[in-house]
Amino acid sequence: MSFTKLTTNWAARNFWSLNDQMKSEYNVTFVREIDATYLEHHRLEMLRNSAFKPSYTALIVEAAARILREYPLANRRIFKFGPFSKMIQFKETDVTVAVEKDLPDAEAVVLAHTIRRCGDLSSSEITADLKSALQGESDRWTQFQRVLNFLPPFIGRWVLNIASWLPSQWVAQRGGACFVNSPAKYGVDLVVADMLWPLTFSFGEVKKRPFVVGDKVEARLTVSLVMIFDRRVMQGAIAARIFNRFCKLVERSPVANTSANLSLGLPTGHEIEEGPART
Repeated sequence: MSFTKLTTNWAARNFWSLNDQMKSEYNVTFVREIDATYLEHHRLEMLRNSAFKPSYTALIVEAAARILREYPLANRRIFKFGPFSKMIQFKETDVTVAVEKDLPDAEAVVLAHTIRRCGDLSSSEITADLKSALQGESDRWTQFQRVLNFLPPFIGRWVLNIASWLPSQWVAQRGGACFVNSPAKYGVDLVVADMLWPLTFSFGEVKKRPFVVGDKVEARLTVSLVMIFDRRVMQGAIAARIFNRFCKLVERSPVANTSANLSLGLPTGHEIEEGPART
């Protein structure tokens, strides 16, 4: 025989079932490489002033939370059960982050750790929350392990799908509309992948690359930013403006406060320096 059948446990097969909830036909992806010089300067400045250096993930989460606050229409999700569907508006600036956990025979299972009300937290508080999630055992992680390890896959699939049908369970188990993910620690420059959330921000490794500054090519710290969104929730032109705003928040973080049309979640005009977005 030229192959060997591997034995997989319930935990691995239950985790596989989450992929069935990802619908690539609804998703659109935007990508931009930005100058990360100021981002790194900001981290070092905080280290000098407060003996604390925020993680890149914390700064990305901070920018994502600000997007949710400035653009409420980005903080929505469509819930569907059979032929019935409804749009839900989330009220809090909750951001969910991928945190890796290892299980026997199912290594690197991802826990969806939600940082609640990120818009009210500083980058230092967000970093502390992320460290706690990596090192501690949360109630959500305990419940997730029980589903993975003790339920047969055909039952586990149904239990893991409940959050996609009921808004209250979604908030409890998966947070809000926004998810932050990064493969940067593995040296990956860019990731484009479908996720369970209607709005995903991803970033790659921060490192020196050739970058055009003015009319010259220089070696600059850069990072690739990715936004994946559900086209049913947001139209392309609005999403492009939101992504442009997100990139500026990261590239020039911290950014001076600007007003936004919160009732519609649309930019007021001075937030976007470029011309109208095209799709």
